[in-house]
Amino acid sequence: MEGIKEIMREKQRLVDEIKDLSSNCHDYNKEKLIKGSKDLDKVIDKLTSIKME
Repeated sequence: MEGIKEIMREKQRLVDEIKDLSSNCHDYNKEKLIKGSKDLDKVIDKLTSIKME
């Protein structure tokens, strides 16, 4: 379970960083950041589901 908590903490740190970056950039780059964060969410969800098995 500790691995999952660590992944979630890292995910939150990245989400905060992405929000900070997206507040300081143009719309085109903001869209890329949002897409990247959604892709990251998918990867993290897969990792946590594998860890739980």
